[in-house]
Amino acid sequence: MRLTISNMRITLLSIVIASSVSACFGQNATEFYDAAQNHFAQGDLNNAKIEVKNAIQKDNEEPEYRFLLAQIHFKAGDFASAAKEAERTIKLDPSHTQAELLLARSYLQLNQYDSIIELVDQSKSANESVLTELYAIKALVLFRQNDRENAELALQEAEDISSESLYGRLSRASMLSGDEQIEQAEAIADALVKQAPDNVDVWLLSGHIAAKSSNPEKEAESYLKATELSPYSYGYKLLLANAYMRNSKVDLAEKELTKVLKQNPNHQLSNQIMAKINFAKKDFEAAYSYADIAATNGSQDIANDFIAGYSAIQVKKDERAFRYLSRVITKQPENIDAYRALILVAQRLGDMPNMHKLISNYPFGDENDYSFLQYATQNLRSLGYIDDSNKLALLTAEHSPDPSTKDTTLGVLKLAQNDASGFADLEKAFEEGNDSERTFQALAYYQLKIGQPEQALNTVENWSQSYPDSEPALLFKAALLEQQDNTEAAYEAFTNARNKFPESVKTGIALASFYSRQGEQEKAFELSYALKESFPNDIGAATSLYGLAKDEGEKESVTALTQAQENSMEATDYLTQLATYARIDGDLDRAISHLLLIPAEQRNAQHWQTTIELLIANQQWPQAQEQFELWLANKPNLMPAHLAYIQGLMRFETPESVDEQLKKSFEIFPKNRWLRYIEIDNAINAERIVLAQDLLNSFPASDRASIPLLIKQARLSSVNKDLPKAFDALQAINEKQPSQESAIALAKNLIQQKRVEDAIDQINSDIEVLAPRNEQLKFMLAEIYLQNNSVDASQQIYKEAIQANPEHYIALNNLAWSYLNQQEYQLALEHAQAAHKVRPNNPDIADTLGVALLRNGNPEEAISVLESAYALSKQNDIALHLAEALVVAKQTQKAKTLLEQLVNLSPEQQAEKTKITTAFSTEIVR
Repeated sequence: MRLTISNMRITLLSIVIASSVSACFGQNATEFYDAAQNHFAQGDLNNAKIEVKNAIQKDNEEPEYRFLLAQIHFKAGDFASAAKEAERTIKLDPSHTQAELLLARSYLQLNQYDSIIELVDQSKSANESVLTELYAIKALVLFRQNDRENAELALQEAEDISSESLYGRLSRASMLSGDEQIEQAEAIADALVKQAPDNVDVWLLSGHIAAKSSNPEKEAESYLKATELSPYSYGYKLLLANAYMRNSKVDLAEKELTKVLKQNPNHQLSNQIMAKINFAKKDFEAAYSYADIAATNGSQDIANDFIAGYSAIQVKKDERAFRYLSRVITKQPENIDAYRALILVAQRLGDMPNMHKLISNYPFGDENDYSFLQYATQNLRSLGYIDDSNKLALLTAEHSPDPSTKDTTLGVLKLAQNDASGFADLEKAFEEGNDSERTFQALAYYQLKIGQPEQALNTVENWSQSYPDSEPALLFKAALLEQQDNTEAAYEAFTNARNKFPESVKTGIALASFYSRQGEQEKAFELSYALKESFPNDIGAATSLYGLAKDEGEKESVTALTQAQENSMEATDYLTQLATYARIDGDLDRAISHLLLIPAEQRNAQHWQTTIELLIANQQWPQAQEQFELWLANKPNLMPAHLAYIQGLMRFETPESVDEQLKKSFEIFPKNRWLRYIEIDNAINAERIVLAQDLLNSFPASDRASIPLLIKQARLSSVNKDLPKAFDALQAINEKQPSQESAIALAKNLIQQKRVEDAIDQINSDIEVLAPRNEQLKFMLAEIYLQNNSVDASQQIYKEAIQANPEHYIALNNLAWSYLNQQEYQLALEHAQAAHKVRPNNPDIADTLGVALLRNGNPEEAISVLESAYALSKQNDIALHLAEALVVAKQTQKAKTLLEQLVNLSPEQQAEKTKITTAFSTEIVR
């Protein structure tokens, strides 16, 4: 046979094994024992163990071999094995007194106190020195069991034999330490470590006394010596690690614990301490891992559960966080920190039933309860638990450190429900000295809401004087001044806020938006660009900048900046910003693709909701459903997921499908107001008029007078063609919360009732009430005039807007379109060019200019402008105008190709398409 490398290896290995075996068989038990003793004397415990086991294998009846193995185990810190071998020694030789002593010491390390007492009581040792130590160890055990009387008797028995016994003095020192006679105890311990430096128990005593006397350095030195004497003892390393922690030597503590965990990765107490160390260092990933292992291996420590739960929140393991924090409040119901963390987790999980339950059981008492529960109150309200939110708000106010806070809370609650008596509560709060920012803000907000801008400004002025460094007050004041067309004062207020809060993204965006509204696009862009450079991860700064960049033709520079910042950004933030840019561009496919790159476990509710909304807008309902199901699988109790899913069903599926999902959602979120609102909308969509009205009537009368339910009543009445009843609801809305939106809805209802003159009167009245913020109403009035052949009156409104602001691009564009309809093409072109100069990248304005150029006989130039507009926004109207220009320019094939691509045309657009198709068909025939 050919000898391969493999065979050679086997052969050589066989020779080595054979030689070793033969060498073993050549030695007798005594020789193995002698070798073991030599290794033991030199501290080589591993080889000593091997040799003595060889001796035992030769002769397992020799007690000294077993005793040496017991000593080796004890020295290594394996006290269980030491006890086992000492027991075997005594079984082989009942008179082996040293084995009895070693067994007692092993039991002591294992805390097997009853076994020690039984051993000592049954001992028949004639060796007085051993008997003395045994009695002394028994005394120590009885002392640890709080049996002081019998401990003293046992120690007296030991001292009667010899007053110089090592364990006798050790026991006495322990008792002195227990009696807080630390100096005497320490003196004995110091003498013992000098007398018996190789005895681990005396070093442990020294460490314990040092710990009690708050001497962490000596404590650590003592425990370090104990670990050196018994290097494999977990317990000694834990004592040393704790001493290091008390001495602020965390790195050394970690080193010792790492040794323990290397030997036993699941060691409960070591993992527990490591969790505390990493929690203190804010390494939450490691803290959670260690705490979780400790808990899995039986830890019942409340602090460990809290560390596991809180750390799990930080590393986005919300389900695990909920489990651990629930354990904490079960064992410790008064733990406010755990309650707060648990409420936040329940909110993140969307588990509203548990969140509600936790808030209801919240253990009031901490001075910070008020501000925290205010936050919880707002969350309940935003999630549709209005009644519960109101109850909690009052309960929270009662626990406020300031009694007048209750008046503020009452006032806010009443005003939120359109109860004007809430103003009296706020005034009462001021009288009682509650001039908190919240009170000022609430009063100003509701004054503005009911159409009292002057009073609101006065309130904000007082707020700013009371809190000169309040960012919300400064921004509120600036916005009010701008609303009242006091541009110079608004500029000063916005600038003042920016100077006071130069690091605030919110204030920076507010100032940039102000610049933009004032037509200072370059300044707005520069400020927004600086914000994005300073705060690369901020989605608000990115959105503000890209919106300005689109109008300024600077999209590429913003995209380049974001790409350059990629390495300094979180991957999720980077993808979110790219998706936002694509969404602003109207490129839904690109926006969706960016959002889908974000891993499911890293998405927040906004990511999920935006992705699904874009898929729905892009007519990709099956893909949207997949995302819904994935979202619900990740967060089954998240309210926004249910709401978004149901809204998708309402758009693409049958009312019966919506009913089925509503039933499931109500099981998780009973009485939820948003779900009840959707239930009404679904009934209206299905034209279940009676059911919809019954659902509306199921709310209390006070709720039916609220804005959301008045809106639904108006919609229901409109669907039921009961326009007068719809008018009543819309009028109530406009009275409760006057706004351009409510006034426009009211005017549209009057027009539907063929009450055009009443509609004009209503709008003129609202224009006066809402001045100066009434531009939308003025332009609606212009449209009504135009539709009713009052062209001059319509154009006059736009002319007045242009006279007030020559760069008012909306008025310029609309007036241009009016001139086109009147076939005044030159005037149309002049106004369209003026609008386009102000907003060159606005697709609607470019569309108007393109049509004006076409009507003025410039089809080639019109094509260029309309192609740019269509590239900016794929609107069917722009495409139809472009196709018309292509036909006029005799580019019929290009026009045909463009028209074939159009989908989802309205009847009017379809008619226009047919007209253009006929035109180029005629051209082809010619």
